[in-house]
Amino acid sequence: MEDYRTIIGENIRRHRKRHCLTQEDLAELTGIQPSSVGKIERAQSNPNLTTLLRYADALKIDLPALFIDPNSEKINDCVPNIPLSALPEPNRSAARLLLQVLNDIVNTELDESYVSSLFLEILRLVRHSVFEVTSSSCREEMYSGVPVYGVKAVFYKEGRIYRTEEIADLSTDRQIVEHFIARLNRNFVSYENFRDLLDDFMNNFGAWE
Repeated sequence: MEDYRTIIGENIRRHRKRHCLTQEDLAELTGIQPSSVGKIERAQSNPNLTTLLRYADALKIDLPALFIDPNSEKINDCVPNIPLSALPEPNRSAARLLLQVLNDIVNTELDESYVSSLFLEILRLVRHSVFEVTSSSCREEMYSGVPVYGVKAVFYKEGRIYRTEEIADLSTDRQIVEHFIARLNRNFVSYENFRDLLDDFMNNFGAWE
């Protein structure tokens, strides 16, 4: 069975960020302690139905949205059922074009070169990020020579690098770091979200195993 505490926590954090709210802001809106908000987002607490209803109301979403896996590969889970006529321009034209491309991908056998060129063009147009594992030796004298693993983050905008960051010593366990980075690379993680996820990683290694 999936750990729905993790799914709920990720959804609360994602919708909170979408509304540009801090954990303190959300705590004030829901009447819940800020420390409790952090625990729920990190899947360290099991919220009851009354608490979840408060979150859904504060984040202006329907309660079932808190239970949808944000990493799901089902298109219906990722694209809300919004009529094109309800979208303002230029969102409406962009959505129509993207739906046309999706229709071609689903219903046509495409060659690899076309898919690669399409992917590169999308990356050129949208903000995205790339994460990779780094390896070095521990700098503390007591553990000199012990391999440590970190992450190099590169953030792109309009096809160009606009920010890079490297954290060299996340863990001596390469597998945990690789799992963390794989999760980052499955999503279009912004710099701000990267910092939040990095804090979670540092505070709670077990969640990334």
